[in-house]
Parts: sequence; structure tokens; C-alpha cells
Amino acid sequence: RIFSAGKAKNIKRLQKVCLHELGHNLGIPHCPDADCFMRDANETIKTIDFVEVNLCVNCQARIHKFRFQ
Repeated sequence: RIFSAGKAKNIKRLQKVCLHELGHNLGIPHCPDADCFMRDANETIKTIDFVEVNLCVNCQARIHKFRFQ
């Protein structure tokens, strides 16, 4: 499903999914913020396409906390 669009869109989707999964590896759960890439995609490509490569303030704080433990 992720590779059903053109090359540029496929790369952007893959980037978002990889960053999202990396966030989980850093201990960040799904985020309720619609603009955060840690948002739960609910198994839809539209959700992946909608979100930008941004972390909300709360998720940024979680990474900051992880870095300095």
C-alpha cells in the first residue's frame, strides 16, 4: 500500500513511517496531536499523507528527556 504513488510520494511516505517507528523505539507512544508524525495512522495511507514531518511539543520533550537520561 505504501508504494502505490509516484516515487517522490513513496519516499515521503517511507520517511514518515520510518520516523514514526523510530519514535516508538525511543519510547514515544501514539500522539493525539493531528500534526505530529507520532499520530496513529489507523492503518490508512491518507493519514500518512496528511501529516507533515513534525513532532508536537510533547513528543519533542519525550525525546529530549530520553537524550539526557
